[in-house]
Amino acid sequence: MYRGTTPIHTITFDEEVDLSEWQQIWVTYKSRSAERTFEKRELVINEENSSIQIIFTQEDTLKFKNSDTCDIQLRFLKTNGKAGTTNIISGYPIGRILKDGVIE
Repeated sequence: MYRGTTPIHTITFDEEVDLSEWQQIWVTYKSRSAERTFEKRELVINEENSSIQIIFTQEDTLKFKNSDTCDIQLRFLKTNGKAGTTNIISGYPIGRILKDGVIE
């Protein structure tokens, strides 16, 4: 992911995962310099193909520092009260940019 860009990350689950049972979802990106957690209302959820999309704004990606790395983890709460999580993805790279700031 490059700073100042608007990437879309997609998480795809096995077909047996029923996303309609997930009452709340949090996807957290955390580095030494910044942290951004996306909540269910901010995500694009496709129950048909068991996927979740995380859509970043320029402001989101600019919170991270050049050449940093971040960790990523998804947590969820089901309608039956059961909570779950994914493994942490470590060392996801943040790409450098030369011109800083939001571009319009």
